[in-house]
Amino acid sequence: MKKLVVTLLVLGIAGLARAPRRFRVVALLASAAAIVFSLGPETAVYRFLHEHVVLVRGVRALSRFSLIPVLALSVLAALALARRGRLSVVALLAFAVESALVPIRYAPAPPPSPAAEFLRGRSGAVAYLPLGERDTEVMLAGVAHFRPMLNGDSGFMPRPYSRAMEVLQPPLGEEGLRYLRAVGVTDVVSRADEPLPPVAAFGEERVYAVPE
Repeated sequence: MKKLVVTLLVLGIAGLARAPRRFRVVALLASAAAIVFSLGPETAVYRFLHEHVVLVRGVRALSRFSLIPVLALSVLAALALARRGRLSVVALLAFAVESALVPIRYAPAPPPSPAAEFLRGRSGAVAYLPLGERDTEVMLAGVAHFRPMLNGDSGFMPRPYSRAMEVLQPPLGEEGLRYLRAVGVTDVVSRADEPLPPVAAFGEERVYAVPE
């Protein structure tokens, strides 16, 4: 989206001159409000709304509100190009050049760790402790063993997962062990000492068994 800023911004500003007054007011006010809201807790406005408006607490991925100014600029750019065929063709070419993503560069995935290879073929679910610390790496490691995992989250973290993080905070206690047994975890991978029977060690990572 950064590559679209120059052309879109220029056409959007030009569109302000041609847009009806109500369009300009809505575009400017909505864009300003969206930018402030997208900053989240960095602003006093959001902190006030979060404390006093219940629905605001359920909103996730606040940065996506920054799309509203982009949408407003798109409408204004369309008004600037209305009935201007040649200019529209030039703008289309400029958009095509700015939005080109060739070649697409992907970051290489890390190779499976020895611990992940060891977990292949064993029964039960796996938990990498502490939860949430390196979930992306852990989920990629799951390709090596294809076993159910307790780890995994995205921009939205459901309450059961955050509760699991609380229960499994180090040092691992009896409540945490009961939780692991309840959800079917039989192997725990950790880089710290855990009060569990060790079954394998691979550098910093150690694999522990969850006793019945």
